[in-house]
Amino acid sequence: MTAQKLDIEVLVVFASTGGSTRRAAQAHADGAAAAGARAATIDAATATAADLLRANALILGSPIHMGTPHWEMKRGLSDAIGRASFGLLPSGVG
Repeated sequence: MTAQKLDIEVLVVFASTGGSTRRAAQAHADGAAAAGARAATIDAATATAADLLRANALILGSPIHMGTPHWEMKRGLSDAIGRASFGLLPSGVG
């Protein structure tokens, strides 16, 4: 039985040190695709504002070091979100 195609774009953004989180990200994307969504993975270091804005749903995956997400996840998303929100938020917000 094939899944009904959904008009949903799922983006799995990940940072991975040893490859485990990369494999988990791919498994999540495969599951979303099996459910009928368009799904892709992208490394947090290369994610752009356009990537984030195109997606209807984001799944974030990162190893945790000393209680915080991987530095590439924090930096990559901060940069991309900053660029995505520039000019899109009402004056005085952000």
